Amino acid sequence: MKIINLRFHYPHYEQDKLVEVSEEVFDVLCQSVREMRNYERRKRYHQAFYSLDAYDWTENYALEYSPSPEQLVMLAEEQAERDRLAAALREALPTLLPPRLAASAPTTWEG
Repeated sequence: MKIINLRFHYPHYEQDKLVEVSEEVFDVLCQSVREMRNYERRKRYHQAFYSLDAYDWTENYALEYSPSPEQLVMLAEEQAERDRLAAALREALPTLLPPRLAASAPTTWEG
């Protein structure tokens, strides 16, 4: 027979409560504590702060709104094209504007 402290297993106990239990019960309680600690460690390691089973919509949202590899490539190409156009505009503005505005155009354009 082993002695356990119920305060470690049940949060509503505010004071120590020692109880004598059989070996099998002691082993099950130790195993459950070990599994809970391992679960918390894995959750912190993988930064999984909520379960996909927490809400009905979570898993569907993650699957539905995550971009496919093809969409990721297309988004990268669009961003590269926007960057090229912005660079060309920065080069062209000083030649198109009067000299006084040309000096302030780069700072205005970049924010």
